[in-house]
Amino acid sequence: MTGKHKTPMDDNREVGLVTVSRLVPACGPASRRIISAVHEALKGCPVRAVDVAMVDDTTMATINLRFLDRDRATDVLSFDLRADGHDPDVDGEIVVSVDTARRQAAE
Repeated sequence: MTGKHKTPMDDNREVGLVTVSRLVPACGPASRRIISAVHEALKGCPVRAVDVAMVDDTTMATINLRFLDRDRATDVLSFDLRADGHDPDVDGEIVVSVDTARRQAAE
């Protein structure tokens, strides 16, 4: 099953949107827990939008090769999507390999 879950994020200054996209069968923490963790990590930062994509190792390796020229899966990639690097509002994407996260959790 794949799906998206969205919720607004409010740090008392700015409201942003955190989206969780599950591109692999549902597993791992609930979307609300992921959103809560992102909110906690960005506490105090103005947030425009953050997308968290949950993918498998094959998809992660493809993304890693395309953007970082590394032909392998990794646990997490993050992308700053702000048009201006000096823009204080967070706008980005976090890609998590569920397969790699499972292996690392087992170690």
